[in-house]
Amino acid sequence: MRDLEVKIRYRDLEVEFRGDPKDVSRKIFEWLNSNIPGFDVAINLFKDPDYLELSEKISKYIKSTNSGDIYLLDESSSLSMHLKILISLSFMKILYVAGYRTSDASTLDELSRILSSSQKSISSRLSELRSQGYIDKMREDKHTKYRINVRGLLYVMNRL
Repeated sequence: MRDLEVKIRYRDLEVEFRGDPKDVSRKIFEWLNSNIPGFDVAINLFKDPDYLELSEKISKYIKSTNSGDIYLLDESSSLSMHLKILISLSFMKILYVAGYRTSDASTLDELSRILSSSQKSISSRLSELRSQGYIDKMREDKHTKYRINVRGLLYVMNRL
């Protein structure tokens, strides 16, 4: 197999990698991760192109503030409560993968605040989404939390 040779210059740093393409690519990512601020966050989004595509699809419905508060945009008003919940959980998953949240799961209370709806109404929708296989329910930090699963992510991507 041919050797791959790559030279990288960043500011006053210069490095050269040579060898098997798989080894070189691994070394490049390790070097970038340790020398470029924020590279680790960016690369987590690009590892799985589905997260990037999902992020683009849901960005017109949901945002977060600099302090981390999540809120729905007016464009989401025509969506069903089921889809609003799935979009909210998808957004939390993206923020988690990007390193902006410590968990990709949400409590009923947090979802109630984001969706501006009663906990009873949201709880019913969560049960339905769980029985459809789109979300998982778990105990975390002594609280019941909900997390979107792969099937739910694919559903959101296909619906939007």
